[in-house]
Amino acid sequence: MKVISSASTVTVPDSIFEKDDEPHGLLAQLPLPVYVTTNYDDLMVRALRLRGKRPHRELCRWNNKAQALSEASVFADPSFEPTKDDPVVYHLHGHSELPDSLVLTEDDYIDYLSHSDLSGSVPVALAAKLRRSHFLFLGYTMADWNLRVILNRLWSDQPLTYRSWAVQPEPKPLEREFWRRRDVEVHEIPLEQYAGILARYAGIELLDSSP
Repeated sequence: MKVISSASTVTVPDSIFEKDDEPHGLLAQLPLPVYVTTNYDDLMVRALRLRGKRPHRELCRWNNKAQALSEASVFADPSFEPTKDDPVVYHLHGHSELPDSLVLTEDDYIDYLSHSDLSGSVPVALAAKLRRSHFLFLGYTMADWNLRVILNRLWSDQPLTYRSWAVQPEPKPLEREFWRRRDVEVHEIPLEQYAGILARYAGIELLDSSP
């Protein structure tokens, strides 16, 4: 059994999403139907709600305990389709409110990475949506085995189907080659700087409450 201490969680005020370089607040304003994260927190869901959207939290049900969680999958409704107003926030490593869903310990990671049945952990409708989507990778490197595993399960060793991008400052030569083989365009700048550029390019108005 996993025990999550209250001391390990930090209350983040909504005002954080108003900052110019805060990625969650910026991403929430883009017309995206699916957000995939390895974070355990609800920051992406909160940022989306602040923008008047109706996000649905979905979990990777990577083991028997995760599959038995009482929280029903939104994809249990076969007619459900993620949209920009009703997006899905997919937690690859579970959520802190549901300890049995977490990929947290070394044993968890071994079990998670050895879980070969993609259809058993990722809803079929979501997997199909991901295969038909552009990707923007933020904060991931080649060292993230979980990223490499999920990419391999979705596309095997082939390039991504649609044009995609990764933001990674100072990637190593092997990391550049990893992205190149996946046909992913790399932007070699800090995430905060990219967030600001993205906001200006997309014409995003920040939730700035200052006069």
